[in-house]
Amino acid sequence: MKKALASVLTITMLFAFCTGMAEGWTAIEPNTGGESTQAEGGTGLGDITDDGYTEPEKIYGEGDEDYESEVPEELRHLYLEEQSRISTYANDVRDVRKVRVLLSQKDHTMSTIRTYGSYAVHDAAGNALFIAQDEAAYTVKAENSAVSLYSAFGTLLYSGASVSFKEFEGDDANNCVKVSSVSMGSDVTDRTYRGDMEVYYFAKSGNYDSYWNGLYVVNEVYIEDYLEGVVAAEVGAGYRDAAQQAQAIVSRAFAIKSRSTKRVFDMRDTSASQAYFGMTDVCRAAVQATAGQTLYYNGAYLRVHFGGTNGGETEITNNQWSGYEFCGEESVREDAYDLASTSRYVETVTIPASPSGSETYVQSLITNALIPALNSAGYSVTAATVSGISMETRCDNAACRHHHRSTAAGQVCNHFCSVDITFTGINATGAGYIGQYTVNLTENDFFIKPNNGRPLVFFSKGSCSRYWLIKNYTGNTVTSYTIRHARYGRGVGLSQYGANYRAAKGQSVSDILAFHYPNSTIAPLASDISRPAIQAKPSVKYDARVLGSTARVFSQKSAASAVTAAIQAGETVFVSEISGKWAHVSCGSVSGYIAASTLERTAVQVTTANISSSITVRKSPDSRTDPVYTANKGVVLELIEANAAPGWHKVNTASGAGYIPVRYSALIFQGSGEQFDEPTGLEGSLSYYGAAIKLTGDYGIRVRFGIEIAAHDGGTIAGYTIKEYGVIADGEKQRAYYTENGAKYDKVSAVADGMALFAANIDNIAALKAEHSFVPYIIAENAKGEITHYGDEVKLSVYSVALKLADEYAADSAEGQYIAALIAKANAE
Repeated sequence: MKKALASVLTITMLFAFCTGMAEGWTAIEPNTGGESTQAEGGTGLGDITDDGYTEPEKIYGEGDEDYESEVPEELRHLYLEEQSRISTYANDVRDVRKVRVLLSQKDHTMSTIRTYGSYAVHDAAGNALFIAQDEAAYTVKAENSAVSLYSAFGTLLYSGASVSFKEFEGDDANNCVKVSSVSMGSDVTDRTYRGDMEVYYFAKSGNYDSYWNGLYVVNEVYIEDYLEGVVAAEVGAGYRDAAQQAQAIVSRAFAIKSRSTKRVFDMRDTSASQAYFGMTDVCRAAVQATAGQTLYYNGAYLRVHFGGTNGGETEITNNQWSGYEFCGEESVREDAYDLASTSRYVETVTIPASPSGSETYVQSLITNALIPALNSAGYSVTAATVSGISMETRCDNAACRHHHRSTAAGQVCNHFCSVDITFTGINATGAGYIGQYTVNLTENDFFIKPNNGRPLVFFSKGSCSRYWLIKNYTGNTVTSYTIRHARYGRGVGLSQYGANYRAAKGQSVSDILAFHYPNSTIAPLASDISRPAIQAKPSVKYDARVLGSTARVFSQKSAASAVTAAIQAGETVFVSEISGKWAHVSCGSVSGYIAASTLERTAVQVTTANISSSITVRKSPDSRTDPVYTANKGVVLELIEANAAPGWHKVNTASGAGYIPVRYSALIFQGSGEQFDEPTGLEGSLSYYGAAIKLTGDYGIRVRFGIEIAAHDGGTIAGYTIKEYGVIADGEKQRAYYTENGAKYDKVSAVADGMALFAANIDNIAALKAEHSFVPYIIAENAKGEITHYGDEVKLSVYSVALKLADEYAADSAEGQYIAALIAKANAE
């Protein structure tokens, strides 16, 4: 079933009335993208049900006006519309406790993945293919615009749009995956990760236009495990405890605001996001000491940045980048702790206002700046002396955000883009006494770059990014000018070196964060942060062929146990269980354990994948050849030969043999002892689309689901005519579309993302932590008869929904107070 389209957090309380909601409800819903207005078509009459809910019985109105205008104000349900400035996870149904990290690899054509513990291999549709062998190495390759999975012996095990290694409950609590050749820049090494490992193929286009053609290896991992690898990579065990803990809180805040619905990953494992080493315990104590804590500003998640050093002065996010929100109360301020923290990322040069002429840097300015400028102005100068030097910063670029974005106090940066250097008392050989002359030097002129024509040889540290001009006074007189070259990183937010120095001087985590993020608050995430449950061991049974030589059959999962039989190479066996390195098999009257590495699975069918409606089966393995058959979404075809040609499976269809692209199909491995349920084509037609709780009166939960818009009003999906759909709420059917006594009823309330939305509610809930079940269903029929298709079950309690709402409202608002009281009451139960 589709997992997209549902939101896991809510939005700001809007006192406007939205389609299909009643006063007293607040919702967790996705942004409908402005599609809450009604289009044409549909039949039926509006109706007010006995429980006071408005249940509009047609999905579309007669014109372009909002449907809410058709419902009496006092009977509307207040499902709130999404606002992007608050909703951190809009249109995201993934567990908020997990993040997805793209691993850096120099070779995007192949990678080796080795599993330790309990893992199952899943196909692009999420179906378990087989149990991974413990410590076995699998190779993934980018082949023919798809992902191919090979065993350690080079046997092709699967080919499709993606493949994933997902952990499951087992005897080993230390499940992990090792990935080869993770680069993280120039350092190439194998790294080990907790959680799941997902491998995709994408072309360099669309949302991946700035990336590459090839494999995308993504680690989906519990956020607290992720942070252990981040803190270790960003600061390491050598930092003081308070600095490590400050980094943990900041990195957690960064991860929360980095979740993406545009790509299959949220962040990268480099400084493009935040560095991530994978599985390590060197900074575990800092993460555990701050578990679940993040930064808020005015009740919303704070968007944070951080870097190595700020060069002695804080930076503002929107001076560095444009369009950022929720960055808190930023201002340009001196940071003496940062400047004192390290000499590694700072270098200075001091120029006297009244030079003697012998100073190295004064001579460099005269030789490499003044004399070339005078000769460009028409003089003919070979040497010169000066009696005075003065300096002023200048920025003529109106587009420079550092100096021209805002003129408000504390918003203009002090580092310079260029400096006007005025030389006075110039005696020039070849031109005589000139008096004074001003030369403008840009920041780049001070760095060692002989090719720029003015090699001043002032600074050599390429890791430093900004320049400051400091005037040094004696009384009211400027006696010298210091140019400071400093800052490693962008200077926005937390200075890691500065934080460590503050910790060394006795500052607490709160002190450190209060300086870098003024008036922010440290508080736990409102959502549950406990470790997510992992899947139960998938029941995977299948036929397989014995490879290589004769396989010995043991009585137990041990080579030391009795050998009960032998199975010849090439024989087909039925695999009923994979446990670590052992497979339990049967072949005729023989039954026992053999080494799992000796088996090769046999694919027998193909189904479509990665498509929205259909894919064409071609006469030859070439997209330019004649079509043989149109395979609709979810159709199952007989496999003739897997990977019969590069990028193509050969299949049998109702119109004869043909070729289907590997990219848009998935192999089905059918076991002789399992019941095979042929896909109906209704998979993915139902989607979870958010939940709400009541703000007034008795406690209640309302859940919305969506059905493909083409089918909402008796339409068809994959050849099935839709007769009825709705939700089974705690075992009670609540119909949304049905026909009764010749009359058609369509209780759909809105349209969003091509889905018709319908709802079910449970009222008069007494136990706030009790979970309630919501299962969407479809009753459909075709020429073969009638079937009932069920979507994925959603289990929610008033308490679980309230937790996800808590951080979306100001604590002193009516909604915030109500939700806080509800949570407190539930915790007291």
